[in-house]
Amino acid sequence: MSSNNLKSSNSTSDSCDGCNNSCKSSLVSRRDSKVPVWKKLAYAVGAMPYAMCTTIIALYFSIFLLEVVLVSFFCEKLLL
Repeated sequence: MSSNNLKSSNSTSDSCDGCNNSCKSSLVSRRDSKVPVWKKLAYAVGAMPYAMCTTIIALYFSIFLLEVVLVSFFCEKLLL
């Protein structure tokens, strides 16, 4: 039984040898292609609302900690 398993594993590695060369060449061609500018702009526009939201939340959380919870300024900066 173990000799059959060895034969099957050898046959798959032999058949993948030819495949590896073609797969490597397709990976190289993918790396050479550049991302279009419109896709970069789309990601930038999509990231802007998230950044604005986190900035506003941090601002109001800072005011809440200083005014309501009465945490000192130094401790508040450590928390954020």
